[in-house]
Amino acid sequence: MIEQALLLAGVGKMMQVYETHTGVKVEGKLPVLKKEVVLQSLPPEWPLDPIDDIHRLNQSNSKTLVVLDDDPTGTQTVHDIEVLTEWSVESLVEKFRKKPKCFFILTNSRSLSSEKASALIKDICGNLSTAAKLVPAGDTEFARDASFGYISSNLREWVEEKTRGRIPASSL
Repeated sequence: MIEQALLLAGVGKMMQVYETHTGVKVEGKLPVLKKEVVLQSLPPEWPLDPIDDIHRLNQSNSKTLVVLDDDPTGTQTVHDIEVLTEWSVESLVEKFRKKPKCFFILTNSRSLSSEKASALIKDICGNLSTAAKLVPAGDTEFARDASFGYISSNLREWVEEKTRGRIPASSL
């Protein structure tokens, strides 16, 4: 009995500390709600099956999810997702060109101090931001111009394309 009282007193103090630091009031007892009342308060079931819309939106979504993983155990729990262990702008541009739905960057930063980990994450995010903004020239609106359009993003191949093969890319 005394042990239970001490335990409850400890929980009470812990709740006071929690409430003080978070500003969230922890009520003692939650009200009992009747199932019927709760179910009646819910909005009506959506009339259409959203699966087709979800698939369509998923197919049209060109965004890539990039997961920064601080420890290799996270990447071991997924399959069919590529993992980068370096994050240069060049490697990230190459990864974005493949248009994956998702890829991991293994930062291995769990053992770093918070200052070093923050600096590393800022570096990686800066490289991601730069790489995501780079658009191959052949994918821009200028490349689709009716009069002056082109296909290639590589300057050597562009010269070959514009000279209709008179100057081969291999000669540049």
